[in-house]
Amino acid sequence: MARLAVACRRCGTRIVVDDAEPLPANFPFCTERCRLIDLGRWFDEEWRVAREIREQDIEQTD
Repeated sequence: MARLAVACRRCGTRIVVDDAEPLPANFPFCTERCRLIDLGRWFDEEWRVAREIREQDIEQTD
């Protein structure tokens, strides 16, 4: 059973995860608020993919 501390991707709050337990609902964020703030940044185009998406980037399914 391994425990790992990671930082919230938005605010840096420490999140402890245990490989024997399911990941927290908002992982890799500490709260729903941090998750929604990050999502809003994508919608407002503050975050974006740095290059054009290529054909090989798209997963092919049958």
